[in-house]
Amino acid sequence: MTAPEDFRKQIEADLARCRLGLEELTNGGLQHWTRKGDDGVLTDITGEMVKYYRRTIEMHETILAALGKQIG
Repeated sequence: MTAPEDFRKQIEADLARCRLGLEELTNGGLQHWTRKGDDGVLTDITGEMVKYYRRTIEMHETILAALGKQIG
């Protein structure tokens, strides 16, 4: 297996994890919270995580498309 093929497999695995994470966040099965500020109040960052997963999925799909053209 070549380096581009190994990289593609890693990206595909990460893409699958991101899709699962996004699905859990958007269907209400999971929420992300963090402590912000000096007072340590919990803040819901689920919306930020949804945006992160969507950006990551888009980036990985772009990489896979480019690799597909190279590997052919």
